Amino acid sequence: MITIITPFFNSKETFNRTFLSVISQSYSDFKWLIVDDGSNSDQHQWLLKLTSLDPRVEVMKNQCGKGAGGARNTGLKGCKTSFVTFIDSDDTWDKDFLNTVVSGLEAGFPAITTGYRRMDENAASRGEFLPKRVVYLEQIGRGCDVSCLSTAYNLDYCNELPLFGEVKARNDLYFVFNFLRQNNYVVPVPIILATYYVGQSSISSNKFRLVKYMYQYSRSLGFGPFRSCFEVLIWAIYGVKKYWRRYWPLK
Repeated sequence: MITIITPFFNSKETFNRTFLSVISQSYSDFKWLIVDDGSNSDQHQWLLKLTSLDPRVEVMKNQCGKGAGGARNTGLKGCKTSFVTFIDSDDTWDKDFLNTVVSGLEAGFPAITTGYRRMDENAASRGEFLPKRVVYLEQIGRGCDVSCLSTAYNLDYCNELPLFGEVKARNDLYFVFNFLRQNNYVVPVPIILATYYVGQSSISSNKFRLVKYMYQYSRSLGFGPFRSCFEVLIWAIYGVKKYWRRYWPLK
């Protein structure tokens, strides 16, 4: 059995596609914790009505908004299974995603990550990304191939519960860092099994804003100003390599 955790904040317009992709998974032994992070009353009631259609789904509620990272932490603290994965309220999985990652976790790996495609809200492709290497702690922030959307974890490999950063951006890196620093690693499955939707106003769509958040992330790990600037530079170099084929495809 695996627990799925989803932060939700006034996401009615996009959540139907997420809901359908999860309940249609070929692997059906899951518990889905949806954490409402301060949605208005109408949206909360709509969410309760929709999720009542499936007994595997439970809605939790933060009394005050904590952001996506804080909402995921609420779900983690309520998680009662060893296996856990995450999906946001606008993204989707292919039907065999859960079956693939659970099989890997049951084989004894600490974490499994798959590939994913990026699309904008008009369903136009923004590229595809395949994980190609086993990820260890020293690779975090340096072209790390671990996506929050397409990775599942076995918490039995952790001495303490890894948590997300309660910050606006890159809070997923805090979780991956907290997981990997406990002598863990992430194994790649180079198959596209998820879709990440990039909104025009999303933080991940604006790489210049991400520079600030990557610097803040490095500082939060205890690095000084110069080391943090170096880490941001390395992250930027890997980012250019990652997106190179998207803008200048090889003939």
